[in-house]
This record gives sequence, structure tokens and C-alpha cells, in this order.
Amino acid sequence: MHAQIDEVFEIGGVIIARVRITSDFSRAQFYRCHLEQNGIVLSVAGSQWFEVLPSAPTLKTKKRAGRRVAASVSPSHQSGKAYLVAFGDAAVSQLSRDCPITVMVQADSAEIGRGSVKVSALDVARLQGVSFKSALCSAMQALGAQEIAAILNTSITVEPIENFGQFRVRDAIFANSGLILSAWISELAHRNIHFVTADIRCWVGPSQIARRPLERDTTETELAADCLTVPAVGSIVTAVLTTTGSSVVERLYLVEVDPSGAQATFYGPVTVTGSRSEQEAVRRVQEVFGPIQSLPRPLIQQVYRPLLALPKVMARARRFVFGPPVDETAPLSSIIIPFYGDAFFLNCVFHLQRVMGPGFELVLVVDDPRIWPEVYGRLSGRRSSITLPTTLLQCEENYGYARANNLGFRATKGDVIFLMNSDIMVVDPTVLRDAAETIRARRRAGGPAAIVGFTLLYEDDTIQHIGMEFPQSPLVGNMHLADHPMKGLPLTLYEGESTRKPAGVTGALMALSSGLYQKLEGFDAAYERGDFEDADLCLRAQQIGAEIQLHVRPGLYHLERQSIRRMGDADLREMITYMNCVEFNARWAAILAGQAQSSVETSARPVIRRRPISIRKRSAVQTSSDDLQRAGSRID
Repeated sequence: MHAQIDEVFEIGGVIIARVRITSDFSRAQFYRCHLEQNGIVLSVAGSQWFEVLPSAPTLKTKKRAGRRVAASVSPSHQSGKAYLVAFGDAAVSQLSRDCPITVMVQADSAEIGRGSVKVSALDVARLQGVSFKSALCSAMQALGAQEIAAILNTSITVEPIENFGQFRVRDAIFANSGLILSAWISELAHRNIHFVTADIRCWVGPSQIARRPLERDTTETELAADCLTVPAVGSIVTAVLTTTGSSVVERLYLVEVDPSGAQATFYGPVTVTGSRSEQEAVRRVQEVFGPIQSLPRPLIQQVYRPLLALPKVMARARRFVFGPPVDETAPLSSIIIPFYGDAFFLNCVFHLQRVMGPGFELVLVVDDPRIWPEVYGRLSGRRSSITLPTTLLQCEENYGYARANNLGFRATKGDVIFLMNSDIMVVDPTVLRDAAETIRARRRAGGPAAIVGFTLLYEDDTIQHIGMEFPQSPLVGNMHLADHPMKGLPLTLYEGESTRKPAGVTGALMALSSGLYQKLEGFDAAYERGDFEDADLCLRAQQIGAEIQLHVRPGLYHLERQSIRRMGDADLREMITYMNCVEFNARWAAILAGQAQSSVETSARPVIRRRPISIRKRSAVQTSSDDLQRAGSRID
């Protein structure tokens, strides 16, 4: 028995693998198709595959003994049965479309086929093939993509855009992974209109398209300056589409379904050329669809995420080595420090070089091409004074906090991993040494793994972090947020234990074993640009039996008040934080609510499993959201 991978394509955000079984499908009891790319593994059982039935043979004439006769010709020379396997998991959005995806087929747990292929574009002409379209329709229905399935269930034709009626693109603004498009349509009325990219990867239905009538006024007439022959009436439609690459050009179709639902017409493709501006794109989406806080999660995913999410391109980095070689005879801890926005905090790294002794290596990840010359220049200028083995990674572009750390992990050699923000100042290095020994001692004793967090102080010795909790808050629509109890209060007010067991610890500085980080597959890149990845990592760790500890010790400072000012637009950061909060709650709200209920039910018991933070006097506790991609990566 053998399976081959014919192709992998995408339609409306769903990845489809076309696999071919070259023997009797019924010979095995159980089939499964796996899709994998750098740690992300998706799986679909054979019972959820959809067969592409062979097309009817075509007739072809050929000469025989001086006369022409009809001969039956098969539509394909490939043998076996073809199936469509649809992957609609949320993790699909984290796959890089510019690097190969591995597809593996199993029959009764035995591998019978494997292939590494890139996601290809789907030509709209293929949607006119009856057997292919039928299988694709069934797959989309099974995944709940009803709008797309309904169109696939119609008779599909393709016509030039001129046949659609009066239509003009008003403007197009590209940002990150998306495009916000505004267009004028003269006669919209009750027409059922969809926007679809020419490669069919992005499909925006009527429920995600904003419409408003165009009134007769000078402003709108001027905006439609390229429509001077058309009266200033009609409608302005606005949609957000997911795009690939860094181009400011996109080709798309307008798809119209007739009132009977029996016919769908693809008009186009239309070539749209625009400009690239994250700030302008976000301003426009707020203006048209409303503030992010006012929208339901599905619409946030559709209209905000493409414009705020960094493109999921393959992560690549060049490696530069400084300092002495690693001592392979002694235990080693690796400290990963990503840099973005400002090289100022190299001063913290230079201080770290002075206070840390043997047993540590540094992995510095420059996730911002703008600051690379300064980082490399300053580090090279101190080459002779670098005392710790130091690896410097030059990212080709900005990949975001999660992927920068995951990329850095690939360059580590230690059995203990420290994740450290660039704005952490280590005054007392024994705190880190003790944490590394705690993690190793647990492994030697065969105990549960642990993520270890630390007390972090502001420059004035007030608390920045002493553990995280996940309460519900009216500030974010009663969702759970990552809260820092006692933030801003003097450490001298804390009267709890020296080792706490909080719900979570901040990724600004945490330690865990290399094995645990690998088992968790690192930070989840579904969270954008440094928000909630740490909270998610802690909860995933606890799900597999790991514990969360926090060592309450002075000597570690988080210069957050300085670094936040250097991070750019505050409104943009707030939107990203809210979007990540929505993602976090979609995954964890039910579990966190269950934990809270369990805590209430057991609060009267004499044994308290986790001692809460206590302070010496009553004072208002300040709260804040925790400062907040798995894709292919390569280090050269």
C-alpha cells in the first residue's frame, strides 16, 4: 500500500492536502493524514477525507486503417483514489506559506507516504470541475465554512470585471498581513457580494463587508474622482483581506451569487495597487468597523488581526559568535535575550557580562533590522572584554517576540533556559544560579518539571512583578487578563513565603528546562508582539503536570518604565494587547473560570494549597495587563 501527496493548496484560510492512495482504501482499518511545519502538527482521520471521484472519460478520435474512430481517454494517468484532506484548525494561520509543509499519511499506524510541498495557488477555473468542486464543497461544509460551501454548491462561471457593472476601487492600504480595501459600487442593493483573492486563499463573505450609502455631496464626489462619468450615488464597501508577501499589489475577484442561489459568478480578476501604512490601515478599520473593544471575536479575527499580525514568513537568522567557547564539561544555562526597537539596553547585557560567572551563555536575538548596525558595532567594539560565550543572531526581519525567542532557543546549548527581556538588570546573579539548580535538582529527583519566575523591581525598589493572576476584569469586557498583584508597591510590604506558587510568571524573566521548553514547543506565535505568550506558556505547562514557582528575592530590576516609552504608538499597543487578550480567553476562559469556582468551593477548608500574597497594611493594589508564531526557522 502506498500514498502520494499530489498537492497542498489553500481556500478561504483552510489548508487542503490532496492525497492519493494507490491501492484499495478498504485494506486498512484506520487512516490518518498529518500536516507538520516546525513543531506545528495537525491531524485528520481518514473518516473525514473526501474522495475526488474520477471525471467522466472524454472521447478522442484517432486514425485506424484510414478511418477515424472514437476512443475512450481517461482524464488522468494517475492510479488509485484521490482524497481531499482539510485542515481548518486555528493553528493553520501560524503556518508559513513561503516554506514547505510536510504531509504524512498513515494506514493502521504505519507510514505509507510522505511529501514536503509548498502551498500552491488554486486557479479559479478548477472550481468549475464537478468532481473536484463536489469534494471541496463537502470538506468546507464539514469545517463549518458554510458561505464558501454554498458557493461551491452552485454552477460557477468566470466573467470579466466589466460585466459586473459600475465598480471602482477607492483606495487600498496594506499593513503587515492584510489589506483594507474600499470600493464604490453603483448598484449594490441586495446583491450577494464576496471578495476573493485571485489565489482563492482569502475569502471575505457579505457578513464581513461594511456597506454604507454614498450621499450626493462634494466630499464623496471628490473621493470618487476617477468616476466622474458616474453620478455620486451608490455604496461604499470596505473589506479586510489577508495577503501574503510584502507587495502593495493584489489581484482579486468580486463574486456574486444570484438570488436563487444556483449560480455564482467570479468577476475579474481586478488588480489593486495601494500604499503600505500600519497606522493609516488601523485608523481606517476603526473608522469603518468600530473600536476593537466593541467587536465580537470572529470579526476581530477577520478585520483587525490581518492588519496587526506580523507576516508568517520563514524565520531566518545569521549567527555571529563572541567570547570564549562553551565549557562542555560543566552544566550550562542559556540566557535568551531578544532586542527590538532600541539598542540602549545593551548596557544591561554588558553589566550581565561583568556579574555572571562560568556556567552561562548568552543568545542575543536582534529582531529589528533597524538597530542591527548599532548592536553589532557596540558588541564588536567590546569583543576583548566579553567573558561569557555569546551568540548573536541577526534576524532578516521583525518576527515578533514569540518567534524571536523560539529562534533563539534553537541556538542554545544549555540544559536550563532563561528567557530574559533586554531591559532586565541583574544585580544579584545568585538568584539565577539558585533557579538553575532548582530545575536540575527536580530533574535528578524525578519530580515534576517547573517554570521558575522571579521578583522584579522597578528602579525605586517598588514591585514590578511578584507573580501573575488571571482575574476577570470589567476593563476588558469581563474577560480574564494577566494581572500583577502588588505592582508599584514597596517590596518591604510583602510578608509571604520566599517561594510562591502563583498562577503564572512573566516572560520578562523566567527559567525552565530545555526539555520542557521543547515539549511545550516554545511560545505560541498566535499571540502577537509580546502579549500573553508567557501566561499561555504557564497554563500549557500546568496542563502537562509542570509546576509554577516564584522565587521572592531582591536583586533583579525590570526597567519597564524606560522601555515602554521606546516601544512606539500606545494606541497600537493597546489594540494588540486586547486582540491577544481575546485569543487568550478563547483558549483558557472556561478552564480559568472552573479553577476560580473550585477555589470558591474549597475556600472553607482548613488546608490552603496556595498561600496568597499578604501585605502589612491596607492599600490599593495596582493592576495592569501583562506586557505583552510557530513557523519555520533557520539559523545560518
